[in-house]
Amino acid sequence: SDTADSLAVAVIDERLANLYWPGESALGKRIQLNPLDNASWLTIIGVSETSYFERRLYTGQTGTPPVYQPIRQADPRQLNLVVKFASPPADAQALIGKAAASTNRDVPVNELASFGSISERADEGDNFNFNLYLGFILIALYLCGAATYGPAARAASRRRVETGIRMALGASRGASMMVFMKDGFRMVVAGLGIGSVVAVLLSYWSLSTNEIPVNIAPVLLPTIAGIWLIMDTLVMLANYFPAKRIIAMEPGDALRHE
Repeated sequence: SDTADSLAVAVIDERLANLYWPGESALGKRIQLNPLDNASWLTIIGVSETSYFERRLYTGQTGTPPVYQPIRQADPRQLNLVVKFASPPADAQALIGKAAASTNRDVPVNELASFGSISERADEGDNFNFNLYLGFILIALYLCGAATYGPAARAASRRRVETGIRMALGASRGASMMVFMKDGFRMVVAGLGIGSVVAVLLSYWSLSTNEIPVNIAPVLLPTIAGIWLIMDTLVMLANYFPAKRIIAMEPGDALRHE
């Protein structure tokens, strides 16, 4: 009996009722779904148990409370029909199509699928996005590593004269090598220290605009630790190999280097 000409009604769940009318009955109260569009007010005629329609809930997320409306009043552009069958999916889809055609041939029925196939398609989309993001991460890591190793190795190779003077004054090969490694380590600590602070601040700032309260600490901290390990290894190698070639030279040869 609920039609477009009758009283606009709705059924809400317990979460929405407790949110707006805690400690009292929500029956007879009214809600407006789209105030900016001056939508009609809906009179609450029932309260259902709490339901969750989100495909995935994150830690701390409460989900969106559902609002149920009569089809004739909601006038949706499309409708999702869920039917439980004991028969195989192919037989069930044929029966649904036949029943819909016998009811109203002007209403198109498409995308008939079982929950299993819908879940598989959703998982395929998630896997594709994961592989895409992983590819971007690997490309960014390669470019960052090349941009880090090259300048660090060039800076270390330009210290031949300095190392030659130090070795001519009595510095051992091990002490000369430690100079390169200490300078490289200080560069790593300074660069990654600043970068890590900026990364943490930007990560929490970007999530502050998101309504989903995601705890990124379990992911962010291992990620930063992994970046530290990779970049530290690259910079240390970029200093080690040029330094090894330089300290293998005689001090006189190193001093005559242009």
